[in-house]
Amino acid sequence: MKLLKIISLQFAIVLVFLVICGCGTTVDKRQLNFEQNKSNNIKRGMTTLEIKNLFGEPDFMYETAYGENTGKEWNALIWQYYTIKDPGLKYISRKLTNTFVFWNDSNPPKLNYWNFEYTYKNGN
Repeated sequence: MKLLKIISLQFAIVLVFLVICGCGTTVDKRQLNFEQNKSNNIKRGMTTLEIKNLFGEPDFMYETAYGENTGKEWNALIWQYYTIKDPGLKYISRKLTNTFVFWNDSNPPKLNYWNFEYTYKNGN
C-alpha cells in the first residue's frame, strides 16, 4: 500500500510539472530567425540572397513603385515575414510583420530599407 502511495505521489508531481510547462509560451522557428544578434547585422545594400540566408524564405512578396510623385520613381521588391503566428488573433491584436524593401532596379535587388515590428531577445 505504501508503494502505491509513493507511485501516486510521483505521478501527481510529474503531472503538475507537465501542466506548468504546458502553460508557458513557446518560441517558434520564425521568431528565432529574428534574434537580435542577427538583426543587428543587416546593412543597406545587402542582396536578397543574403537576407534569405539570415531569415529564410519570406511569407509574402510583392513589387511596387516608389517616388512616383517626385520624378525619381524606382521599382521596389517587398519581402514580409510574419513573425508571430496567431491566426485567431487571440493573444495579439494584429500580425507582427518584419519588412524588407529592396531596390528592384539592380541585379540582384539590393536592400534599401527595413522595418522590424518584432525582434526576439535572447532570454526573454
